[in-house]
Amino acid sequence: MYFIGEQSYCIQCHKLLTMYDNSKVFIENINIKLTYFCLSCKYSLPYIHKVKCTICHAHQACYNSCTINQELRQNFSSVAYNDEVKELLRTFKFEGNVAAGQALSPLFLLPIARYLKETKQFSLLKKVIRRGLFSYGEGTSSYNIVTSVPISRQRLIERGFNQATFFAKHVANRLNAPFVNFLYREDGFEHISHLNKHERERVVQHLYKIKQDTIDRLNSKLSDREIKPINIIIVDDIYTTGNTLKACAKEIKRSTRFPCQIYGITLARA
Repeated sequence: MYFIGEQSYCIQCHKLLTMYDNSKVFIENINIKLTYFCLSCKYSLPYIHKVKCTICHAHQACYNSCTINQELRQNFSSVAYNDEVKELLRTFKFEGNVAAGQALSPLFLLPIARYLKETKQFSLLKKVIRRGLFSYGEGTSSYNIVTSVPISRQRLIERGFNQATFFAKHVANRLNAPFVNFLYREDGFEHISHLNKHERERVVQHLYKIKQDTIDRLNSKLSDREIKPINIIIVDDIYTTGNTLKACAKEIKRSTRFPCQIYGITLARA
């Protein structure tokens, strides 16, 4: 949604929005309020209804030979990465169009609900299905921690924000869970898109490092208690091969001294 004078327009097709476009959509019994889209665009988004692989959430053929990974157990995605989603993410990431990020954020309710169902957090799941949001102090999630895939300092300077962190804080708010900035990305590897698949996979394995002071505080707080395993959720915008999420999960898992399981929640599945 964007404005010209006092009128508002769909962020995707640029059609003038009317009162009829204000209705909510129901996907898998989940009430989603997409205020930035017209009714037609809301229902034309490429929601992922059925998956070929329950581990990486591939909606087409899975070429990753997925098994439950010791570091990253599963990924959950909301929509397929088509041209429309790609364009909205591009305007958000590279043009700083915050409205595009705000428009896409409610779509994370779908993978959040799937994650809660998978981890049997049914009391929180009921709240998601019923209302799609929480108030702080209500249904507080004691065993979920949310983090995000970091970007390099150079990218952060250029953009002024990390899109994964933007979405992760939205996910944390929905779950009423803490957001913890576990990781940083090593400098000197800003441009790896030109590398082939195997070269990128090799480089990615060494890109992400733990923030030692952060993990030390958590280890001190949690390692001496007999607690239910903590679920750590890594949020990113796109899941393609899964190498990024797996590298982040491996670094977190290597550094924790408390029982934890790590999941990925992403907006789009390529």
